[in-house]
Amino acid sequence: MARQRSSAGGISATKNSETAGAFYKDMDALAIGAVVPDAAAVFDQYWNSGSVFAVETVIDGGGDRTGFDARVTEVRQSDEARTLLGDLQSSAARYAGGGLVPEWTRVQLVADDPVKGEGIASRDQLMISRLGKILGEVRTRLDLVSAYFIPGKPGTEYFIGLARSGVRVNILTNAMNTTDVLLVHTGYTKYRRELLRAGVNLYELKLRGGVSPESDLQLMPLGLSGASLHAKTFAIDDERVFIGSFNFDPRSALLNCEMGLLIDSPAMARQISAGFEGPLARVSYRPALGGDNRMVWQETDASGKPVIWQQEPGASWLKQVMLAIVGVLPVEWML
Repeated sequence: MARQRSSAGGISATKNSETAGAFYKDMDALAIGAVVPDAAAVFDQYWNSGSVFAVETVIDGGGDRTGFDARVTEVRQSDEARTLLGDLQSSAARYAGGGLVPEWTRVQLVADDPVKGEGIASRDQLMISRLGKILGEVRTRLDLVSAYFIPGKPGTEYFIGLARSGVRVNILTNAMNTTDVLLVHTGYTKYRRELLRAGVNLYELKLRGGVSPESDLQLMPLGLSGASLHAKTFAIDDERVFIGSFNFDPRSALLNCEMGLLIDSPAMARQISAGFEGPLARVSYRPALGGDNRMVWQETDASGKPVIWQQEPGASWLKQVMLAIVGVLPVEWML
């Protein structure tokens, strides 16, 4: 889509939620201005596409919504919903009250064509192709945060090429004991060694990082505090930021319909990059290759002392067997 002048940026905020003991960390942005009609148009295209079904074909009883409405009311009254709605209202209230000042800049909305949901999209209709063309050359650094990171062979080659050309590549994803989809972790581990050999810096968010609230504030741009990561964002050359629904995995690239904003904002980009410059070490494992080419995981404990893991943290015997079995099955395109 054409570049448009709109606001995004300084209003980016993390969203935290807790459901049945699972903690999630996310990141979003509030956008106003010319990009809003673009977003509305994309939603209209989807609602009127062949992938959308009338409610009576989905809900039993000819579309009777009585049960559905009752469930919505029940969920709205739950503690989790009240917390979430409170967070959302708090952000909106802060903006309305002048507590958040928008950064006026260039924003591009990027989205998959709705025909992707019908399985008939051509490559130029895929968001990943459009995004690649818009991004252009990466010159100095790429800071990427992806909850479900499976680069595949093409993605791995891309990141390796960047690293070997002198670009600093930092990638944050979930560790084995924080991911909520263990099979996705299997897809990621297939490419971990290749990335490390090329000089890519990997960070795996560890379980309940144990940092103080004061330290946690330093990690807010990345949506972290040692909880499970759900953010999908990256910063390029301390100049541009992408925030959206796109994970670097086969499902986002080829199956799921995704959307996001590419924001020209050095201020936001530097915020994300700053998270990799020290604070992140306190809430993540840093996988590395030892002298004997074996994998090790480096960790900084609460006292600041370095810890070395000879076995992947959270990898029980059963999980290791499961990962080994799934790793040889031809199911990566589904992950």
